[in-house]
Amino acid sequence: MSSNASKVIDQMKKVNGKSSSQSIFKGLKYSGYNNSLLQNWVTRAGITKKITPHCCRNTFSAIPYDKYKDVSALMKILGHKDISTTQRYLAKFLKNIDVDVDPLPEFDLAF
Repeated sequence: MSSNASKVIDQMKKVNGKSSSQSIFKGLKYSGYNNSLLQNWVTRAGITKKITPHCCRNTFSAIPYDKYKDVSALMKILGHKDISTTQRYLAKFLKNIDVDVDPLPEFDLAF
């Protein structure tokens, strides 16, 4: 596990106690009302896509994976008990990896 991932996990433990699955934002409840507040902020920012707190969590999981490719560290950061849960978070990101790689130019390596 990278030292940065360890630092994030340690910081989460300081904020949340021993469990990394507790809420980071104390008192913030998941609700349709909060989703509508978030969507209002997103719309005011000029973003036309529907965004929910879950979208934020998916993005949060994709960014460190893209940089470090460390699924086990990400599993700990997200507080998952099973790696398959973390893999589901990454499924959409990994599905699009072919699209991102296809535009690369062809090289004549003269082999």
